[in-house]
Amino acid sequence: MDTVAVKAAGQVVFHAEGLSKIYRMGEVEVKALAGVDLDLYQG
Repeated sequence: MDTVAVKAAGQVVFHAEGLSKIYRMGEVEVKALAGVDLDLYQG
């Protein structure tokens, strides 16, 4: 869905920037998220 259509659906109710998640098993690291930005809109 394009950004204009999403923004028309409602106002932002949650905003996060630069999310990251790293899973570690011993010496091994797996980057599940790296620098993810997220906006959740009402509606």
